[in-house]
Amino acid sequence: MVHKSLHSPSEIHFHNVQQEASYLKFSETRFSSRNVDESVTVSVVIVTLNCVQFLDETLKSLASQRYCSIEFVFVDGGSTDGTVALVQRFINASPHKTVFVSEKDHGIFDAMNKGLRLATGQLVSFINAGDEYCSENSIDHFVESYRDVRWRWAYGFAKLKINFKKTKYRQPVRAYKSCKNLWLTQCCHQATMFHRSVFCDVGAYLVGCDSVSDYEFNLRLAKVSEPHVIKEYIVWYDITGFSSKPRFSALLSRMKIASMYSSGWVFILAVGMLLVRFSRSCCAYMVKHALMWYGAK
Repeated sequence: MVHKSLHSPSEIHFHNVQQEASYLKFSETRFSSRNVDESVTVSVVIVTLNCVQFLDETLKSLASQRYCSIEFVFVDGGSTDGTVALVQRFINASPHKTVFVSEKDHGIFDAMNKGLRLATGQLVSFINAGDEYCSENSIDHFVESYRDVRWRWAYGFAKLKINFKKTKYRQPVRAYKSCKNLWLTQCCHQATMFHRSVFCDVGAYLVGCDSVSDYEFNLRLAKVSEPHVIKEYIVWYDITGFSSKPRFSALLSRMKIASMYSSGWVFILAVGMLLVRFSRSCCAYMVKHALMWYGAK
C-alpha cells in the first residue's frame, strides 16, 4: 500500500458534528473481495477539494466494488474541511493499493492529469466526490468487456443525482455510428474508462479549458479510436458538480472546440444542438433553484 499518512485519529479536528459523524461512520464500511484471476489492473482516480459532505457515499461505493485488482488514486487540492481525514480513514481500511496526494493544483483537470501520472493500472477511470457507482459490478462491466474486445476506451450509461437524491436517469448517449456523434453530445467522464496508452497517443486533458476539457479530450481521442459502448448503468452522476452548471462561457468554449474538430454542416448542427441543450439546462437550473427558494420560505 502506498499512501501519505497525514493524521492519527487523535489529531483530527472537525468543524462540526456532521463531519465527525461522517468520519466515524466510515469505519463501518466493509470492502468487497473475491478470489478470482484478475490480471487486468484498474486505477480509479478520485479528485477532491473541500467536499467532506459529499464524499462518504462515494467512498462506500468504491469499497463495494467486487473487482479486486484496483488501485485508488486520491488527488486532493488542499482541503481544509475534513476531506483529508475522511480519505485517510478510507486508506487505512482499504486492502487495495492506494496513492494519496494533497496539495494545491490548477483546477479539476490539472488534478486529473496529476492522478493520471500517479496511476499504474492498465485501465484508468475518473470519479468525483458526490458520484457513486451504480452497483458493486460497475468496474467488472468494463474489465469483462475489455477482455473480450480489447478496446482503447469505453463508456457506459449514467444516472442523475440531484441535490443528493437519486431521482432521475440521465438519457444515455447512444452507440456512436461514427465519431461525428461525439460533436453533438457528450460522454459522462465518470462512466468512461481508458486504456492508459491513449494518453500517450493524444496527450492529457487541457488545463484552463473551462469546464469542457473532457469534451475536448473525447473529440481528440475519437480522431484516433472510436469508443466501445457498454450497455450498463455505471454511475450515479452528481449534477451539482463543476461541469454541470449552465454557463454561457462554457457554451462558447464548446462551440469553439466543435469548430476545431468539425466542418460544414456538422459544425452547424453541433452548434444548434449545443444551443438547444444550453437553453434546456438553463431552464432546468432556474426551476430547480426556484423550487429550492420556495421550499425554504
